[in-house]
Amino acid sequence: MTLPVALPATITRREIRGLLREELLALDNIQRNRSIFHSAEQLAGTS
Repeated sequence: MTLPVALPATITRREIRGLLREELLALDNIQRNRSIFHSAEQLAGTS
């Protein structure tokens, strides 16, 4: 996985790990919301 932004040299490993964890949690939430939305669409018969 490549990060689109150049990280400043002063950033610490702990900060990187925290950022990655937030990123993964955000992606997880997005995927969960998508599947809920998809299920709702199927129930409504619009898909």
